[in-house]
Amino acid sequence: PAITRPNKRRRAFPHVDGNFATCAFIRVGADAVRSQQHLVEEHLSLYGAEGEVLNNACLHVSVTRTFPVRREHFEELRCVAADVADASAPFAIRFGRVWEFSNETRTTTFLGARLAEGEGNVLQMIAALDKGLRSLGFPAFYNPALPHVSLAVAPHRGPDRPREARWSSSREYALSKSPQMHVKAIVLRIGKVEHEFSLKQKGA
Repeated sequence: PAITRPNKRRRAFPHVDGNFATCAFIRVGADAVRSQQHLVEEHLSLYGAEGEVLNNACLHVSVTRTFPVRREHFEELRCVAADVADASAPFAIRFGRVWEFSNETRTTTFLGARLAEGEGNVLQMIAALDKGLRSLGFPAFYNPALPHVSLAVAPHRGPDRPREARWSSSREYALSKSPQMHVKAIVLRIGKVEHEFSLKQKGA
């Protein structure tokens, strides 16, 4: 059976005193990916005995990379996130098929559900955050941008490029019943501190 453990933090870069790991994301409720979670649990054994299902508290869609930040940049980053949230209206998303992703060092495979609805809105948010981050000298999002929610991790077994899990499409009916989720905020995490910014109607 699949094993669910609390989230294990995997460093994307070496720790340096005074640096704080920073990222922005959209929280995802477990109900929005219930069908995909069941599929992943059924097939996780294909990826080896060390595969883990991620804890529900970890579910999110990343809208920035994770990158190191010094304390003097905290307020600038909060302003970037706040500006993007102020310029974004709430929107709905729905998750679809499960894909396989690899981290940049090719040590880990992630199983994640891509968006079946709302991807354009998420990509707009990523582009707006990228613009603000680049102006401060921070890295832009991955290219190509494939927003998704990671559901499980396993030792890397390929592919090096993202692809749909071969067993995902066999449950198209179940995935088509995945509920919509309404996105009302983005979260900026700096170190262990989270700042939530509500999305607002344009011009409000």
